[in-house]
Amino acid sequence: MKSLTVIAHEEELPEDLAIILTRVQARNQKRYRDLSKSLNVIAGLLFPYLIFGGNFHSITLSVVMTITYILFGVHFIRSTMRYRKKGGYGLSARNLEQLATINDKRVLKVLLSVPFYRSNKTISLQREEQLKHWLPLLTSEDTAFLSKPQKNILAHGLRTLRNDLVYEVFRVLEHIGDADQLPFLRKWRHNQYDMREKPELERAYTSCVSAIEARAALSLPSTQLLRPSFPTDGADTYLRPVTHKPDEDVDTLLRAELGEKKSKLLSSMT
Repeated sequence: MKSLTVIAHEEELPEDLAIILTRVQARNQKRYRDLSKSLNVIAGLLFPYLIFGGNFHSITLSVVMTITYILFGVHFIRSTMRYRKKGGYGLSARNLEQLATINDKRVLKVLLSVPFYRSNKTISLQREEQLKHWLPLLTSEDTAFLSKPQKNILAHGLRTLRNDLVYEVFRVLEHIGDADQLPFLRKWRHNQYDMREKPELERAYTSCVSAIEARAALSLPSTQLLRPSFPTDGADTYLRPVTHKPDEDVDTLLRAELGEKKSKLLSSMT
C-alpha cells in the first residue's frame, strides 16, 4: 500500500475517483437547486398572504391559502426525508461500494468531500468503516494531504461518529489539524454531558486541542503582537516620549570615566 505522504504527482485525483466525486457533487448541486426553488415558491406564496391577508373579505379564500401552505410544507418535508434516505445529501450506497474497490489513499479525499448526515444508518456505517480503514494511515507528515474544507468536514463529523472513530479523528487532527477545526472541536465538547465517565476520551480531546493551539501559535506572523496575559495599567510599563529638552552642557555629556579623571587632575593641581 502506498505511503500517505503527499508528493507532487498525487495532487490530482485518478480518473475513477474523479468520476465518483463529480457525480456526488452534481447530485448535491441538483439538490441545492431544488431546495432553492422550493424556498422561492414558499416565499412567493407567503408574500401576497402577508401583504393582502388583512384585506381578505372571504373566509373561504383564507382557508384555501392556509391549506395550500400546509400541503406544500408537508410535500417539502417528505421529499427532503426521501432524498436523505437515498443518500442524496452525500455519498450514496453505490458510491461507497465503488470506493471500497479502490486501493488508493486518495479515497479519503472523496469520503471527506461532503458533510456527515444521520439520515441513512446503513450508508453512515459504510462510510465510517472505510474511514476506519484509511484514517489510521495518516501521520504528522501528511499535513497537506487533506484540504482545509476536508479537515473541517472531518472535525464537524464528530457529532455523528461513534466513539471508536472519534478517538481516531482526534489522533489525526492532533497531527495535521489547524486552527480552522478548533470551533468544531469546542462545539463537540460543549455538547458532551457525560465526559466524567469517559476520561480517556477527555484526554484525547485535550491533547488534540492543545497540539492544534500550539501549532497555531507558532504560525503567527512575526509582525503580530501578542496581548499580555494580565493588565498592565502602570505608567512604568510603557515607553513615553520626552517632554523636556535634554541638558546640552558639554560637561554633562562627558563619559563617566573622563569625568572622574578630570576631577583627579584638578585635585592634584590644588
